[in-house]
Parts: sequence; structure tokens; C-alpha cells
Amino acid sequence: MRKELGILLNDSFLIGDVNLVVEGATEKLAFHRLFQIEKYLELEWLNIYNADGVANVSQTLNYLGNKNLNLSGLVFMDSDEQAKIEKTKRGYTNAISEKNWASLEVNDVFGDSRERTFEDLFPQNLYVDAFNKYCDSLKGLEIFDVEYKNFELTTPISTPIITELSTHYKSFIVDDNKKKDASITKQDVMRNLLDAIDLMNEKDKNDALENCYKVLDKIKLKAKEIENYVSNQA
Repeated sequence: MRKELGILLNDSFLIGDVNLVVEGATEKLAFHRLFQIEKYLELEWLNIYNADGVANVSQTLNYLGNKNLNLSGLVFMDSDEQAKIEKTKRGYTNAISEKNWASLEVNDVFGDSRERTFEDLFPQNLYVDAFNKYCDSLKGLEIFDVEYKNFELTTPISTPIITELSTHYKSFIVDDNKKKDASITKQDVMRNLLDAIDLMNEKDKNDALENCYKVLDKIKLKAKEIENYVSNQA
């Protein structure tokens, strides 16, 4: 009944005992959807907490952590310069130094130091298709000053993929004042992407979500460790 109504355990506005802190709405949307995959249903009990921007992550951890609400959890961040800066702040370092908090990032899947964001967990061809569908949906909304033309993926894009796609997006906006505020609504692109993946056969779906599965496996492991630690302290 809960699934038919579209109500998820982590839709609650209340803060959970164990929280998954993410940078923004795109990650929150994606994890909501990914937690519905059968082998990851146990993660539904995690409360997904949107920090509303990477610059708010340290402040969020300070609020949730031992200095204030004394809650537990883990934080998932991009592997980019903004995240590196945020990790130097006191709220982050204080929380992660405690045994009831843990940190994961995109590059924990890849094992290198390239700059990547959440969008880089997905195959580039699928993300570009979702991006083009999103841009097509904006026609007639007076966002673009000239007719939008699809981004054509001919060679792999340097990560983060969103950087080059943002440049392509803004190339159809001539008005400088409008261009200053122009940005891609990444959660809408992510919704298109996940909808397309849901329609795939099982093999193609597993291939498309290979990196996401690696993230979810790490979240499962870390969350279980934190849960066990907190239980032993009770």
C-alpha cells in the first residue's frame, strides 16, 4: 500500500537516527529511487537529508552530529574542488572523527583522483540522452533565445560531464543577463535518466547502474557498521 501511494520511509520530514547526508536534490531523488531496487530495500530505513548545496554540508553535519542533535550517519559527496574545501571545515572534520559518522565520495567507486560529480556514476550516453530530453521539454518556455539542438556524444566527455553539458546549454542563451542565472535543473535530468533505465531489460539495467550498485554496497556496509556501533553504545 505504501509503494502504491508513493510514500517512502525516508520521505519523512523528521530526522532519522541514522542519516544519509547528500549535497542536493538530485542525489536525494536518485537515492530515493535506487533504494527501491529489491536488493537494496533494507536501505529504505535510512533518512536522506538534503544539505541544499555542498557549501552547507559542514553546517549540516555540525547540526546533526554530537555537538547538537547527537545523531549518526554518513555523508556522500562529489569528488570535486568544492567538496574538498567543505571537507576542511570544522563541522565536517568534527563529525567524521566520531565513530558514528562516516564519509563516502564518488571516487570511492573509481579509485582515482579525477574530478567527478554524482552524474558521472552513470554511462555518458544515457546521461546525454536524458539531458537532451530535458532540454527539448523546455522549448516554448522562453528559456532559450535560439532553437535548441541536441548535444551529440561523439567521444567520451571529460568529467564532470555536467560541466560540458552546462556550456552546451548556455550556448543557446544569447541574453547575458539571462545567462547569468541560467542553470540546468539536474534533478529533472536525473528523473529522465532513471525513468529510461527502469524501462531497460535486466542486463542493460544492471550495466547502467553498475557504479550506483557499488555506491549502494558501500553505503550498506558503512550504515551497518554505524548501526552496530550505536547499538553497542546504548
